[in-house]
Amino acid sequence: MNLTINNPCIDPGVVIDSANGNTRIVHKPDTREYFRLGIREAGFLESLDGSRNPELLSRENGFEFNYDEVEYLLAWFAEKRLLAGLPTPINLVKKSALSRVAGFVADTRKWRFKLGSPNRFLDNHLNVVNALFSVPALAIYLGLIFLPIAVLIVSPTTVSRAMTGFNPAMSGWNWLGLYVGLLAMNVLHEMAHAIACKHFGGKVEKIGLMLMYFQPVMYCDVSDSWRFREVGEKVTVAAAGIALQLILAALTAVVFLFFGGSVLLIFATINLVLAVYNLFPFVKLDGYWILVHLLDEPQLQQKGLKSVDLKFRKLVGRSLGKSTPYRRAVTVFGVGHVLAVPAFWALGMFGAYRYLAKLSSTLAIVVVTLFALPLICRAVTKGITYLRSVFYQMDSVQ
Repeated sequence: MNLTINNPCIDPGVVIDSANGNTRIVHKPDTREYFRLGIREAGFLESLDGSRNPELLSRENGFEFNYDEVEYLLAWFAEKRLLAGLPTPINLVKKSALSRVAGFVADTRKWRFKLGSPNRFLDNHLNVVNALFSVPALAIYLGLIFLPIAVLIVSPTTVSRAMTGFNPAMSGWNWLGLYVGLLAMNVLHEMAHAIACKHFGGKVEKIGLMLMYFQPVMYCDVSDSWRFREVGEKVTVAAAGIALQLILAALTAVVFLFFGGSVLLIFATINLVLAVYNLFPFVKLDGYWILVHLLDEPQLQQKGLKSVDLKFRKLVGRSLGKSTPYRRAVTVFGVGHVLAVPAFWALGMFGAYRYLAKLSSTLAIVVVTLFALPLICRAVTKGITYLRSVFYQMDSVQ
């Protein structure tokens, strides 16, 4: 990054947490961005007060960074907008209309609609939040999850009798009830993430709607969990929604076994399927974030793709030279991610077509084509650019 920084100063809005092992979390509350730096790098950033230029910093930084390292760190801090007084970045590359549309479609961050902030509500009910994570509460959750299995073992006749009365042909009111129940389940799923994050001391500023692979879903911003010190706390926040769905599935299944009601069994089945679906780790569902925390790889997606790139270049004899190999788990993730993303886009488009086709097949074809075309063009363009970078090497110009 070519940028002249005369007297660098840390942005006053940047928060640097205390050390956690060999790292410190750097947090920008205004943009909800989190960076994990080494203790020396974070300390160097913290020491930037605007009174020294890069040359003086290289001599008196107190962290044994030489001039090149100081320049690199300052450029990185500037790129991440961690320094004060930097000009607003301007994209000097003019993109085509098709490229801009493709970028808008592919970037799900631009498809978000905030519904509100549950943080104040959770703060006002902190006693309830903490009670939901007490030992008795956890014991109840575990008991509810295994309750259908217990009923099956203790009284198999109850199960057979309930299944005899099962009728998938439901009335309109039952379908409406199922739809409302699934909407409520989505809200509760995201609130489970929020409650877990609040219990461990985090802030939850946003909850809302977004499109993910062209499918409407709810989201909850629990990025403050990156500041937690324990891996178990981060995993609990990421898995809280799945746990709630398993509890709801088990509870409604048991009610069905004793009282009947086909809609309850369908609701339980959908909940169970969605809980398992959310465990899929190769796209950014709950399972992805669980894997990120378990592997302690905050940049898992980027590293996975880089690992696949290195493996592919080595396979075709276009290796970049000596490079540090990535962990096998990162490479496996990278391969899975490369295969999963186009599959999820295809499934998302197919789902959108099915929904719209109920109104008009022509409308469905037009809308899906309008969104699919720029995505396909973008994918082809990026693919060609990447293959050129692998197979086409320009001679150096003397």
